[in-house]
Order: sequence, then C-alpha cells, then structure tokens
Amino acid sequence: MTSSSNWRYFTAHFVVNYILAITYIFLKFCPPFCEILFSKSETPCQLERREAEIILFLGIVVALKNRYSNTIQEFITRTCMLIKVANTVMFFLQDSRYSFLYCLLCGCHGILLPEPAIYDGPDKVIYITGPNFTSEIDRSRNVTWVIEFFTTWSPPCIRFSPVFSMISSKYQLSNLRFGKVDVGRWPQVAEKYRINTSTISHQLPTVAAFMNGKELCRIPLMDAKNRVPKYNYSEQNVIRDLNLNQLYLECKKNVKGQETNDKSKDD
Repeated sequence: MTSSSNWRYFTAHFVVNYILAITYIFLKFCPPFCEILFSKSETPCQLERREAEIILFLGIVVALKNRYSNTIQEFITRTCMLIKVANTVMFFLQDSRYSFLYCLLCGCHGILLPEPAIYDGPDKVIYITGPNFTSEIDRSRNVTWVIEFFTTWSPPCIRFSPVFSMISSKYQLSNLRFGKVDVGRWPQVAEKYRINTSTISHQLPTVAAFMNGKELCRIPLMDAKNRVPKYNYSEQNVIRDLNLNQLYLECKKNVKGQETNDKSKDD
C-alpha cells in the first residue's frame, strides 16, 4: 500500500470516527470531565466492573467480526462501529441523556460525513438509470452484462464499490460490460428483480450476470428457507461465484470469432 493511499484513513470521516470511538474512555479518565460527568459514580475517574466487562466483551466481538475483513477500511469501519455501540451502552448506564446525545452525534457524523468510497485505479463501470435499465439489457443481445444493484447509503455497497471497479478493469471486453444501477433511487428495479432495499437487508449490494437479456446468476443467493445469508464480498468470492473467468473466456472467444468474420467479409 502506498503512502498516498494511507492518507485516506485520515480524511474527515475517519478522523471524526476515531474521535467518537475514544470519546467515552477519554471522558472517563480525564479530569475534570470525569469528575463532572460521572460524579454519581463511586469511582468517577476509573472504570467500574461492569464497564471493564463491556470492554472485554467488546474485544472478543471485534476479533470475531473482523475475521473476514477484506480491507483495512472495512476493518476500521467495523471496529469503530462496535466501539460506538459499546460507548452508547456505557453512556446509558451512566445517564440516558448522555447516551441520547452521543447517538445524536454519531447520527450527524453518518449524515454529514458519510464513509467515502476511495479508489484511485481505473474502472470500466457504466451507470444505468432505472427507466433505461431493462431496455439496455434487452437491447444488447450480444453483450453479457455484470450489474451491481446498489444504494448510495449502504455501507456494504460503499465498501464493495472499489472491488467492483477493480473487477471491471480486469474483465471488461466489448461484449462483457459492467454496470451499476441505484435501486435506492429506482425502487421499481429492485422490486422487479426481488431485491430487498431495507436498512437491514443482506441483498445490498446484489450483483447479477445477464446474457441475452436473461439473468444467469446472482450473489448473494437465497437459501432453502428463502433467507439471504450474509455474504463476504471479496474479489475472489465474486469472481468465483459469478463464474467470471469462464464468462470472460467465452466472451473473448466470441470477440475473436466476430473479428475473423469481419475480416473475411472485408477480403
């Protein structure tokens, strides 16, 4: 990783995220804040037993949740989120008003400084509007499309964006194209392709391959009980589960065949 890419973790979003994550510990151990805010506690400037237990439990959860983190950004985002949840609980145990104010600050951070999708490399992604989506897919009969259905507010979509861009730059051909459609802005597309866009949905993002206007496959898939299990959107998993290597070889073969036919016609 280059030094320039390391600076992404010191942009406004991340800096404020770090500050929110250490807020409780800072206030708990720094006079006069601890003496004023936690005056009702027997040990206002020291951790109580229940707080120590919450922090210990937090460490275990962070380790378990980050086992499958694909990027440093995903690790940082998930860790800060879990710490903020623990902070909310500890603030609530001290005073519900502190908890409410802290949640308000976290909400403002999420709205005013959303997590950035930073990617410096090339991409071959075409953004398709909802009204034109079906016609574009149906019209391109000789083109295989790989489409990401996303929303701008979904953290998994934001984290997956650079992965999808990298995949598009590696696999794009004249007859193998990569596109994105915002199903938050165009809910009728989400409804047609049975994609749940709620805030707790595991279908964001959904990535599907289309050939001759028909869907070949998608990720994530529903299980036997019509539930969508949590999916790890790593580059390797997406390439494997969409069978992109095979699609690429078939499309490349078709391109060469078309070029040979065109050359024969010219002769």
